[in-house]
Order: sequence, then C-alpha cells, then structure tokens
Amino acid sequence: MPLVEETAAIRKKAMEIQYGNHIAYLDAQTKLVEQQNERLVQQRKLVEIAAARQALEEQVDQTKAGYEHQVLNDLSDAEKKVRARALNSARILSRPNSRLSSERSARRSMARCSNWPFTPWAAWSHQRNN
Repeated sequence: MPLVEETAAIRKKAMEIQYGNHIAYLDAQTKLVEQQNERLVQQRKLVEIAAARQALEEQVDQTKAGYEHQVLNDLSDAEKKVRARALNSARILSRPNSRLSSERSARRSMARCSNWPFTPWAAWSHQRNN
C-alpha cells in the first residue's frame, strides 16, 4: 500500500504542475481507494476472526468443564454404589440367622452326615438337634 500511496502522490504533483495525465492520476487514486477499502475489510475480518476464536475457546473450556463435572459425578455415584453394596454385603454376612449363613451351616452339617438326603427340613431339624 505505501507504493500505491506514493504513486498517487506523484501523479497528483504531476497534475498540479500540468505535467501529468489526468487519466493516470485518476487511475492511481482509484487504486489507492481500493487498497484502503480492502485494508478496512481485512481489519474487520481480523476482528471477527479474533472474536470467533475467543468464542470457540470459551466453548471448549465449557465443554471440558462439563465433561469433568459429569465424570466426577459418575465417579461419585459409582463410589456410593460400591460403599452401599459393601455395607449391604457386610450386613448380610454378619447376620447369624441369615438365610445365607443357615444354608452354609446346613451344607456343613450335611457334609458330616453324608447318608442324609438334602432337604431344607432335614437341614433345619438337624441344626436343632445338634
């Protein structure tokens, strides 16, 4: 653009001293105006691009934050479920009258008396007698 400005200035001086061609001066002025307008357009595009880039960066940050939040929530939920299941398992295993413990003891009793047929009634009556 500096060369176009200089050419326009030389053509103007040449016109003023009646040495230059009026058509050449107008051509130089047209080129100068076109370049100045193109510069303004490019500056506006630069501002738009910078704003679009900033908006995309903010969107990426929001997406990352949302993903991190969701992952942490999922992890927290999974940890709660694990704790609840562990607690429930501990409660079941610690109950002396639980079905699981009575089945275990019935199987142990049946292993001692191998000629008994396995039935819940037989296991229960065998437990009462021992």
